[in-house]
Amino acid sequence: MNDALIKSVEDGKRLIDEYEGPPESVKLLVPDSLNDPVGWNMAFLTDRILAKGWEPRGFEQKSGYRVYLYRLMD
Repeated sequence: MNDALIKSVEDGKRLIDEYEGPPESVKLLVPDSLNDPVGWNMAFLTDRILAKGWEPRGFEQKSGYRVYLYRLMD
């Protein structure tokens, strides 16, 4: 998965669905504007992540965006 900022939740879903490599190589860059106070946008993306058999392994806060990281579920 490339290291480009996603532009929308739909863009993120598409990238997740199309990705076929190991989850440890995924760096999902989500702009702060998509990190809404309730967490709906990340819930939609995390639902796609869990469906692939992955789980979150944290994020790194950058200037204006977060880099979300993943791994295979135990």
